[in-house]
Amino acid sequence: MENELNSSSINNERCSYKEFLHIAVNLFEGIRTANAFWKILQQFNENVKSYNDEMNYSPAFYKTIYLSLVESLYISLSRLYDWNKDSLTLRVLLDNKAHITENYLDKDVKEKYLLNNNKFHKILNIYEEPFFKKDVEDTKRFCEMMEVKYCITTVDLSLDEVMQLFDKRFKALQDRGVIKNLMKQRSKIHAHNDKIVNFDFDSIWKEFPLSELDVCELIDFAADFLQFCIEILTGVHKVVDYVNIDDWHATLEIVRAGMACRKEYLQKLESES
Repeated sequence: MENELNSSSINNERCSYKEFLHIAVNLFEGIRTANAFWKILQQFNENVKSYNDEMNYSPAFYKTIYLSLVESLYISLSRLYDWNKDSLTLRVLLDNKAHITENYLDKDVKEKYLLNNNKFHKILNIYEEPFFKKDVEDTKRFCEMMEVKYCITTVDLSLDEVMQLFDKRFKALQDRGVIKNLMKQRSKIHAHNDKIVNFDFDSIWKEFPLSELDVCELIDFAADFLQFCIEILTGVHKVVDYVNIDDWHATLEIVRAGMACRKEYLQKLESES
């Protein structure tokens, strides 16, 4: 299994700039889709609390949609992190990241890069902060001194250093078994009826757990990495979230209004009879 998780053993063939960009753009559509599934699943948890009666008007529909979203999320994420040597995945881009040099930077991106002494000004997110402990501590001390409650840590990194940071984030997902657990759940539950499992899904969830935080990290890594690669090569910043991805509650509000009208209508009929 260790060989399956070793990205250096997967598709070591050198890909060109055009191939790299082509793969990145197509994989980005995959993470947009996976992110949409995840965002709607999160809305399920919120809407079932606020609109339980409205959703119970179509219980079979919502149950079917929920199960479909879960399966689709696992399949979509797995296609991005697959360890199959014949698959075009994030690993292929990571294995070829050394071939993306300053010469390939978009003209406007390169101009800003050179003006900043060949560095990218990067805001660290929660997944990157552990790799810059001193910078984070210095920022916290400054914020405390200035009595600022919310603060962010920024660092200046060269192109190679940014790509190395993505390598570290990916390796952290590997070392903690997050990618392995995703692929195991995909293979034994969502993609195949595994004979050994024999439909004992609880045992798989316990042996290969995947928390909500793990799913968020898988999505965020893919989105961050692909956004960065595409933006530095084309100058285009791609947005991960679909427009109005959180508009489901508007539909449920209409259902609620309809239920109120129906109740009022029935009460009127009763009073007239």
